[in-house]
Order: sequence, then structure tokens, then C-alpha cells
Amino acid sequence: MESVACADAPSCDAIGDYYYAGNVTSLFADTLAAGTLASSQLPLPPDALTGDGAEFSSMACPAEGSCVAVGWYSHSPSSGVVSEQGIIETLSGGPSS
Repeated sequence: MESVACADAPSCDAIGDYYYAGNVTSLFADTLAAGTLASSQLPLPPDALTGDGAEFSSMACPAEGSCVAVGWYSHSPSSGVVSEQGIIETLSGGPSS
């Protein structure tokens, strides 16, 4: 888990990353609302190198159900050189919607 934000306690949102099945990266978002926890796997950008990493760094939720998360992912453009690109994920209505 990389970041947690609570725009209106006790409702909170969290973002993070994990590795599974042969070091494949996945990004996730969790929402806690009314005592219920919901998790969502978020898609990587189409040009992401799934085995080389992706992660969220920070998140802000200025209002309940409206969050923005930022981070990075590894990709290989047509030049073949692996580099890191930024991710900005808007989570409207909570991450699980």
C-alpha cells in the first residue's frame, strides 16, 4: 500500500501495487465506505512492461469519491530503450466504481 486518503472519515481510499504470477506488476485501489471494503485492480497502460514495475506514489481525495493518484511505470518505446513514464489515475465515484 502506497497511499491512503480520507476525504470524509470514516470513508477512505487507498492505492498500491503488488507482484504476482512470475513478477507481474498490478496496481490496485481500495475503498472503505460504510464499513465495507471494496478492492479494484487497475489496468496498466498498454505500453507498460508488466514485469519491470509500476507503482503509485501518492493520492489526494479533495472530496469523497473523487481521488487522483500519481505514480510511474516502465515501458519500452519504439527505440527499445526502457524508461519510466508517469501515471495519473482519476478515481471518480471511488476506486471500485
